[in-house]
Amino acid sequence: ANGAISVLMTFVGIWLLGKMGRRTLTMTGQFGCTACLVFIGAVTLFMPETVNGQPDMWRSYMVLFGMLLFLSFQQGALSPVTWLLLSEIFPTRLRGIFMGGAVFAMWIANFLISLMFPVLLA
Repeated sequence: ANGAISVLMTFVGIWLLGKMGRRTLTMTGQFGCTACLVFIGAVTLFMPETVNGQPDMWRSYMVLFGMLLFLSFQQGALSPVTWLLLSEIFPTRLRGIFMGGAVFAMWIANFLISLMFPVLLA
């Protein structure tokens, strides 16, 4: 489901860039991602993990739904705008170097977050 949603919503996001514009798509994507994360947090906080000693499947499906909806907003709004803006903000003659630096910074940030996640979870 993650892969299918990612591919589908990437095409939707590229199409929406021409219809909605950068600012509207960014605001919609940020609001949608935030709302989905709040939803997932509320589900995991307020719904019990087990019912009669068995895992609560309804809770699992609600978290999965929230994750897929989050991925839809991320891939359909925030990611296309991010990559488009990165390609537009640098001068043409320096674009290759600066894009490389920007992508490197994003990957390092992703690496550090992934590295710290188990520590923070514990």
